[in-house]
Amino acid sequence: MTPPEISACLDPSSLSALDFLRLVYHPPAPLDAVITPESLHMYDRAFCALLRCLRVQFVMGELFRASKTWDGGGRGRVGVGRGEGRTAARFRNEAQHFVNAICSHFESGVTAAWGVMEGKMREVEDRLQPGGVGLAAGEGVEGLRRYHERVLERMMGVLLLRGRQSVVRGVLEEVLGCVLGFGGWAASASAASRTAEKGEGDGEKGVEELYKTFKSKVKVFITICRGMEEKKGGVLGAEGGGRGKGGGYGG
Repeated sequence: MTPPEISACLDPSSLSALDFLRLVYHPPAPLDAVITPESLHMYDRAFCALLRCLRVQFVMGELFRASKTWDGGGRGRVGVGRGEGRTAARFRNEAQHFVNAICSHFESGVTAAWGVMEGKMREVEDRLQPGGVGLAAGEGVEGLRRYHERVLERMMGVLLLRGRQSVVRGVLEEVLGCVLGFGGWAASASAASRTAEKGEGDGEKGVEELYKTFKSKVKVFITICRGMEEKKGGVLGAEGGGRGKGGGYGG
């Protein structure tokens, strides 16, 4: 990891806090001819992206448990006022909708892409069975490697991890960072109910500021996605298409 990446991991409130967890696998021969270092790098990036989603989903679950009094305007809570409670409740609902939509898209996209790979492996296995039709020219180990990498590239597209998607990925990370900040605010508000005599000054952003930033970033994210969907390939689907030139397993 680079020094900036290490610094980000040291901040427990950042979206990158768990990036030090890596997916490590050393494929034995002959698998190493198909699962290449480049393939392993893509697997690791996908693992990191999905782990971030799981973390944000966990924070949303904690927010729902912490928000039982927000709808009531903060009664019985020193740390959350009536106005903040209403804002926090709206923020919670909108964040839940956004996080669910994004995570569902990622999960279904990765599942579909991997289903294609599993289908191809079953097809190859059937061809190699006694009495099978065998493999055509270009459908050996090298062809399978190319097919495998195209499937992974499709996953990268679904997860917004391709190079041309860096802008929209950056905005998405800012949105998810707002959700984590919201979780931090909720935790500090809960703590404030126990230490009210110390007053404010914990350095946490207010929920109104976080909510405003969240809505602004979501609007930018949607605008970018719509613009990219209008272009060839799109941003959420065919960007990482699993078919292409190169022969072998192209069907």
